[in-house]
Amino acid sequence: MNMAKVDQTKANMLLSATKTMSLGANKNSIRILYGNHVAENIDFRSEPQQNFKKGIRGWSRRTDNRRAFSAVIDVAVNYFGFDPIHPESSFRNIDFNRIMSVLHNLGYFVCAPEVNKIIEILTSMKEIEELETCAKCKRPYIVPYTNDTHCPRCRLSSTSSAIARYSQEELD
Repeated sequence: MNMAKVDQTKANMLLSATKTMSLGANKNSIRILYGNHVAENIDFRSEPQQNFKKGIRGWSRRTDNRRAFSAVIDVAVNYFGFDPIHPESSFRNIDFNRIMSVLHNLGYFVCAPEVNKIIEILTSMKEIEELETCAKCKRPYIVPYTNDTHCPRCRLSSTSSAIARYSQEELD
């Protein structure tokens, strides 16, 4: 009975890893997300080696990337409970494919970074200099060029409440 549960768990992890691979994850990303035992049991095609630039510092300077970066952090940390202090153990406790699904449903499939870059972003969050905590809600966010002290979510809610107040005053 115990052996069947182990086989079922392993099969579920292999299925999840296969779904993540279909999104473009490489062997190192699968190792980070699901562990060495899963990565070693998957047959990766030996495709021509593509060299990707490591590091997120230069990548996160572009405005579109910064927005996608903030969305990735917001979804992973605030909705799925990702812990930036212990990223590898945190990956094993969350469903990464659901994070990708949420980003896709939010509209970030157009400018979202590739899966390997997202994993690199999340594993190196504690080293990011532009990462701050919102003064209002205490959530992590990437500081925009305007140096706002509030995260985009709090700025949006305060803007919408100001618009609602203004509209109400106009009605009265």
